[in-house]
Amino acid sequence: PPKDSASSPSSAESGELVQDVGAVSPVAPPDPNITSTTTSLTTSHTTNGHVEGEGLSRENSEDNGSISVPPPATFCNCPPDPAIPRTMDLQNLKLKEVLKCTEEVARQMTLIDHAQLCKISALELLQKVNMVPRPQSQRNSKMSGQSLQSSLSLSSLEQSETAIEKLAFRFNQVGNWVAHCILQHKELDERVTAVHQFIMIAKQCLEYNNYSSVMAVVVAGLGSAPIRRLHKTWEGVSKYHVDLFKEMDSLLESGNNYKRY
Repeated sequence: PPKDSASSPSSAESGELVQDVGAVSPVAPPDPNITSTTTSLTTSHTTNGHVEGEGLSRENSEDNGSISVPPPATFCNCPPDPAIPRTMDLQNLKLKEVLKCTEEVARQMTLIDHAQLCKISALELLQKVNMVPRPQSQRNSKMSGQSLQSSLSLSSLEQSETAIEKLAFRFNQVGNWVAHCILQHKELDERVTAVHQFIMIAKQCLEYNNYSSVMAVVVAGLGSAPIRRLHKTWEGVSKYHVDLFKEMDSLLESGNNYKRY
C-alpha cells in the first residue's frame, strides 16, 4: 500500500542531515545565518553540529578561531588489582594458600623489586664500582664479618644506607624464604608441592622480565645446598617442572660472565 506522505516528511523538508556510516551528506542547503561552522581533519560522527573524529577538531567562530586540542591521555600508576580467587578468605590467610596463586605472588614480588630498583641512583652505582668516592659515614658503617643470621636481620636492613644494599638484602631474604618454605614441611608430598609452586613463581617472574627474583628463587633458593640435598623430594618433582627449572638455571649460570643471561 502507498505510504502516507504527511506522516513521514522527507529529509529535505525537515532540513536534517542524512548520515551514513563513516560519511556525512548534507541534503538541505546550508543556512547563511549560521555564525560558526565546524570542520574536522577526519570526520566519523556528527553530534549537535560538531564533527567528531580521531583527528583534531577545528572550530571557526566569530569569538575565537583557535584550534581545540583534546586533553592528553592519563594513565594510572597504581598497581593492578590482585588476581586471587574470590573464595579465598583474606582474613584467615595462610602461606600454603598464598603460594597456590603463583601468578599473583610473582606480580607482587615484581612490584616490590621495581620499587626498590627505582630508588637506586646513578651516583650509587658509580660509588659501588669505586669510580666516585663514598661519604665517610658510609665507609664507617660498612658491615663485615657478620654471621648469616645477623646479616639477614631487620636491624641490618635499617643499617644499610644505600638502595643497592637494600636490594641485595632483599635478594638474600627471598632466597632464604624459599628454602624455609620448603624445609618447614615434614611430609614429602608437601615439599614436592612447594617446589612445584616456586618453580612456577620463577617462571612467572621470568615472563615479567624480573630477573632479580628469578635468580633469587632459582639460584639462591632452589639451588641452595639444603634444597639440592633433598633427593627424594626432587625425585617426586614432575619432569615438566624439572626441565623448566634446569632451563632457568642454565639461563642464569655465571659461566663466561653470564653469557646466556
